Amino acid sequence: MSKKPGGGATFHEVLEERLRRLDAQQLEAQVVAAEERRIVGRYTLDEAADSLSRETGERCDLTLVKLIRAVESGELPTYEPQRHARMMYEGPGDVCSFYEEVYWDDLNKWLAIMEPRMSYTFPMPAKPERSKHQSDDRSEIPRPVPRSRAQEDAILNTLRDLGFNPQQLPQPKPGKRSAAKNAARSKLPYTSNMFDKAWKRLQHDGRVKYASV
Repeated sequence: MSKKPGGGATFHEVLEERLRRLDAQQLEAQVVAAEERRIVGRYTLDEAADSLSRETGERCDLTLVKLIRAVESGELPTYEPQRHARMMYEGPGDVCSFYEEVYWDDLNKWLAIMEPRMSYTFPMPAKPERSKHQSDDRSEIPRPVPRSRAQEDAILNTLRDLGFNPQQLPQPKPGKRSAAKNAARSKLPYTSNMFDKAWKRLQHDGRVKYASV
């Protein structure tokens, strides 16, 4: 890579260093977040599939596919992190196995019906979540949360984590793709179609803008 006059790092070198640091920070944060989820009896679909695979010896990839299909069919309710309103999906392929969370007891109900020969049940959490007004906040009528909003928020948060201001993104060079957009895309496991649609919505709403030249 070429250096700036005076030996300074290029934009791409600075971006690569940010990505390396973010990888280490994200790994540590993911470990902490997983433990916090487990304490209150919540799991991402990835974590649930991994737990079932480790405890039963079944294939993790196949188990994950079954869980995703259960979510898509409405058999298994999911929730955004730290929220209690059931997720709502726009269509097949919108389930994000690393993001949405499921409750331990909902998993056990699904296992009892769909996989009765699996000799494993998810344990009761050490600190079950409770509402301030009810003994079980999930007894409230759920208000679905659009999946599109979760995608948009994830993109905005990732841009900020990478050091970008979503309202002042660097202009892409002529004939080149946006470095900020590519960096955010590389950190999120969305399909190209899902990411591009979310990006267009953000641009249309003015939540993502390129800096004036």
